[in-house]
Amino acid sequence: MDVVLTPPLWDFMAKAEVCSALKIHVPRSGSRKARDTYVDIRFEEIELNPPGSYRSYPSVQVWTVYVQEQAGPKEVPSPIEWMPLTTAEVTDFSDATKRVEWYSGRWGIEVYHRTLKSGCRIKDCQLSTADRIEACLGVDMVVAWRIYHLTMLGRETPEVPCTIFFKDIE
Repeated sequence: MDVVLTPPLWDFMAKAEVCSALKIHVPRSGSRKARDTYVDIRFEEIELNPPGSYRSYPSVQVWTVYVQEQAGPKEVPSPIEWMPLTTAEVTDFSDATKRVEWYSGRWGIEVYHRTLKSGCRIKDCQLSTADRIEACLGVDMVVAWRIYHLTMLGRETPEVPCTIFFKDIE
């Protein structure tokens, strides 16, 4: 269904029909405890028109998946509310669930790349040949992945000592 929007997209999607609910796990972060929660899933195909000074460009067909946490415990200060836009077709709940899975991995990917850039200082690597750059990148990517993995394990299981994840040689 093509929808041409005049009200703000968030308002429009909040009024859309709930397709189904999905149980998700929200990991521990800082003082926020890990929890399992249910989110309502809505999706629509929409047409985005270009902004003011770009009116000569064509409109774009996208699908939006609106994810909103159901009323839950009062101690949750900021309930989950996401609205990723995608050019990947969303025609049923299965498609919408897959897009939610894709989106939920976004933050981890950003943290991994930030670790590569700032932790491994990959931009400071000034090697002269492709082979050397490839070898350096191979090592740095493994190091960044291990740092990210240990960080996530530490958040989920803070009581476990870090020595459990390393062998003596490491």
